Amino acid sequence: MPLLSLEEMYAPKNIDMEGYTTKVIDCTMDYSEAQNPPGREELLKELTRIEAQSAQAVRDGYKIVCLSDHNVSETRMPIDLLLAVGSVRQHFIKQKLITLTGLLLKSGSAHQVHHYALLFGMGADAVCPYMCYYTLFRARDAGKLGMNYSNQELTDRVKSAFDYGVRKVMAKMGASPPCRATTAHRSSRPSVSTRR
Repeated sequence: MPLLSLEEMYAPKNIDMEGYTTKVIDCTMDYSEAQNPPGREELLKELTRIEAQSAQAVRDGYKIVCLSDHNVSETRMPIDLLLAVGSVRQHFIKQKLITLTGLLLKSGSAHQVHHYALLFGMGADAVCPYMCYYTLFRARDAGKLGMNYSNQELTDRVKSAFDYGVRKVMAKMGASPPCRATTAHRSSRPSVSTRR
C-alpha cells in the first residue's frame, strides 16, 4: 500500500534526476481575515489554480506532482485534499495527461483508514500523513503512549495498521489498491435519500 513515511516522502519530493523531477503544488488558500472567511467562489478559484499548475507541471516534464497542504499558517488554511486530488485527476483525464505523471499527497488531515481509502479511490498514487506522524511523536515524548517507541517503530506501526485497514476496505469494494484504473472518474458517489 502506497502509504509513505516522512523519509519515504522526502525522497520523491526532493528527487532531482534527469527525467525524474517533482513539482510541489501548494494546496492552501488565503485566510487572513477571520471576519471574512473564504467562500465557495474562492474555493473554486483555488481548485482551478491547483488544476492549472498541476497540468502545467506535467507539460513542463515533471514526472511526479505532489499536492501538499503543509504550508498552513495563521493566514493560510488547508484545502481539503480529497477535493484537490479529485479535481486534478479529472483535469488530467480531460487533458490526456493521466498516464504521464504520478500523484503524491502530503496530507495533514488524513488520519483514519476511511480517509486513505477515499484518497486512493479518488486517484492518489501515494499519501504521506505527516501530521499523523508528528502527533504520535509528540504524544510519545509527552509520555502519553505508555511505551517509549522510536520514531521508526511508530511509523512502522502506523503504516502496518492503515495498510491492513485500507486493503480490507478495498477488498470489500472488489478493488485492487495499487490498480491505476481506480481513478476519480470511476469512484462511486453516495446517493442522498429523503426516506427516513
